Amino acid sequence: MRTCVGCRERTSCSALLRVVARTGSSGTAELVPDVRRSLPGRGAWIHADLACLDRAEKRRSFARALRVTTPVDVSGLRAHLEQNL
Repeated sequence: MRTCVGCRERTSCSALLRVVARTGSSGTAELVPDVRRSLPGRGAWIHADLACLDRAEKRRSFARALRVTTPVDVSGLRAHLEQNL
């Protein structure tokens, strides 16, 4: 069981998308979808839904869940979700 950082709903791992943070060239933490669930590092879990992404971004949940102190860039994750919906 995992908790979605957007809606805070607890559900099975198979229903959620794992997201990890990678340090980008501009010093920001870029969110990368971990579809295979094998990338190293701390992960956050979210439903594959733009509404959950918007809520998580509004509450700044990714920075807390991933324990990053730099600004978080969600554009890559947003593009992935829009492409796969």
